[in-house]
Amino acid sequence: AADERIAFDFARDALPREGVADATLEWTRTVIEPRQVEFLRQLPVQLRLNTPAGRVRCFHGTPTQPSQRLNLNQDTLGIIKLLEAQRCRILVAGGSHVPYYREVQSGWVINPGSVGLSLNGEPGADYALLRLSTDKVEVVMGKAEYDFAAVAFDIIAWGLPAMIAEAIQRGRMP
Repeated sequence: AADERIAFDFARDALPREGVADATLEWTRTVIEPRQVEFLRQLPVQLRLNTPAGRVRCFHGTPTQPSQRLNLNQDTLGIIKLLEAQRCRILVAGGSHVPYYREVQSGWVINPGSVGLSLNGEPGADYALLRLSTDKVEVVMGKAEYDFAAVAFDIIAWGLPAMIAEAIQRGRMP
C-alpha cells in the first residue's frame, strides 16, 4: 500500500492516519528518485498464478483496497466464501505485518508478514515459502535476520520517528 501511495501520490489530501505511517511516507517522498517512483509504478498491484496445487491469488490489503486489511481470522465459512469469491485455492494477503497461515478445508489463507517492519514480537524480515504440488500444499514461514541496530541507527539519523527504530529492534510497536 505504501508503494502505491508513493508511486501514484495517493492520500496526500486524505485524513491523517494513526501512528507513524504518514511521517514515513512524507520522508520517503523527499528522498525517492524519479526512476524509483517509475519502478514502483510498474509493479503489479495483484498477482494470479496457476500452479500444480491450484490457483494462487496475491495482493496487499483486500482485492479492491490495498490500504485495508482482510480478516484472516474470521470463521471457517467466511474463509471458504472468500476463497470461492477470489476463485483460488491459496490466497496470500499482506497488510497486518504479522505472519500467519491457515488451512481451511482444501484451501489456504496466508499473510507472509513484513520484510521491513515485522510486528509479531520477533525482529527480522518475514517470509513465506510455498511448496506446491498436485497433492500437497506446504507453507514454511521464515524469518531472515539482519543488523537491526544498524538499521535503527540509520532511521534516527535520517530524522524518522524513533518509534520506527524501536519497532525494528523489538519486532513490535512500543
